[in-house]
Amino acid sequence: MRFIGRFMVEFGLLSSVFDVLTFAVLLGVFQATVDVADECDERINCLTLSDDRGDEPSSVRRPPLGHR
Repeated sequence: MRFIGRFMVEFGLLSSVFDVLTFAVLLGVFQATVDVADECDERINCLTLSDDRGDEPSSVRRPPLGHR
C-alpha cells in the first residue's frame, strides 16, 4: 500500500509540473488565447468523433468548425 500511495503522489506532482509547463509554453511562446483553445477542442472532437453535448451521435448535431 505504501508503494501505491508514493506512486500516486510522485505521478501527480510530475503531471502537475507538466501541465504548468505546457500552459506556460502555450501562453508565452505561442500567445495562445481562449479562441485557439476552442478551435483545438473542436478539431480534437471531430478527430475522435466524441461529442460531449448529448447522447446523439456526433455526426447528427455537429456544426461546422468555427461556429459555436
